[in-house]
Amino acid sequence: MDARTDILALTDDLPARELRAGEVLFGQGADDERSVAVLVEGALRVELDGIELAEITVPGAFVGEIGALLGGARTATVVATTDTVVRVIGDPEAFFRDDPRLGLELARQLAGRLQR
Repeated sequence: MDARTDILALTDDLPARELRAGEVLFGQGADDERSVAVLVEGALRVELDGIELAEITVPGAFVGEIGALLGGARTATVVATTDTVVRVIGDPEAFFRDDPRLGLELARQLAGRLQR
């Protein structure tokens, strides 16, 4: 089992959210909630000021973690590009604190994005 598969197993009990293609998961500048999402299936596009930064298609990938963990407004818009399912982490600080494996995988994913 690889790390992203582990993420799906470890988040299996979290609430799921279904998105239609074109639906916004997080809006740039929004500061009304601090959740993080885990991609289960589908695809998400990350945009900054309308410019595509990345497409996230790998199940187990975290999205929305920067604004949530820094406690500020969302730094980008995240839009479903296909019908998509995510799991919602409502209290990310407690979630990552309670299971070091999840925090380590989050750090790996962020480091990979910086490297790319």
